[in-house]
Amino acid sequence: MACDALWEQMSAYAPQAQPAHDARHAMYKVPAAALAYIHAEQVPGWERVGALGALLHDHGRWPEERIYGEPQQSQLHAQISFMLGQEWLQPFDMPLPVRQHILLAALRHTAGADANDPMPLKLTVSADRDQLYGAEFVLRLVHHIEKKNGDFGSFYGENQARSVLDKIHHMALNRLPGPLFSRPDHVHTLWQDSVQFLLLANSHHEGFLGLFAERLIRCSFTPKDWVQWQDTTQSLLLAHAQSQRTVLDELTSLLSEQHIAPEAAYRTRTFEKLLLSPEAQKHRALAAALAWANHQRQVHDAAEANHLKQLTLLFADDALLSCMLSKLTASP
Repeated sequence: MACDALWEQMSAYAPQAQPAHDARHAMYKVPAAALAYIHAEQVPGWERVGALGALLHDHGRWPEERIYGEPQQSQLHAQISFMLGQEWLQPFDMPLPVRQHILLAALRHTAGADANDPMPLKLTVSADRDQLYGAEFVLRLVHHIEKKNGDFGSFYGENQARSVLDKIHHMALNRLPGPLFSRPDHVHTLWQDSVQFLLLANSHHEGFLGLFAERLIRCSFTPKDWVQWQDTTQSLLLAHAQSQRTVLDELTSLLSEQHIAPEAAYRTRTFEKLLLSPEAQKHRALAAALAWANHQRQVHDAAEANHLKQLTLLFADDALLSCMLSKLTASP
């Protein structure tokens, strides 16, 4: 069936994927989130093909990155995904409107969606946008290659380009809500995780807290939230100092994740980012932040795995979703 064919095709090229849009993101995290939204929204019938749109959405990143050496801005990879999707779907007999909605989800996912858009597109957009926050986004940005203009080549901006922390900070202050709102607690937790990570990573920076608090006002945080974040930050910093684990230890743990871009060069280039910020205070702050992010990632991964097992039973009569779930829950 179509799900098997696309999974097989993507699996063949996944080893050459670059970080951030690798198999972990494109083949596992976004499709898994789409299935969670299908369940939460009680999506019926043919609209469930949004799960295939979620699987297809970043397939175009991989040839784009091979051609240009790095991910390009926005729409190009969506257009490539659309073309790859046309070729993939060609042998299968399915109603033309259904085929078109799968392709539309891939083509338009970077432009977002609203309440009036078709459900397959909304599923793809919501699932993809969830990956812009929390521990998963930390992993993606930490592992991201340094772009030709220097972006993501440092943790704290020492190379005068957009840093890893700059991007996480930008997304924390400029939330992109998905067009589906059936998982508000989950999405808000991811956003709070981004904030907590930034407080830890910038705990050495005396001027950061006040400015960050002012900017968070527009994100609907409360004074109680702020006090809790600060208290948690101090507790986590103390606990990590007692652990005696280094920033190299924590970075190694984070990069041990399944399904991330496997080439050793990407791992090496990630460690090299530390060379630009050798100060002990930065290392202590970043180590605590990475340790916390890795813990949160494990918590979210465990919850997701448990939910996927539940969905396997709930969707046992749906051939498409059962196929997708079999891929996502297969032993590595």
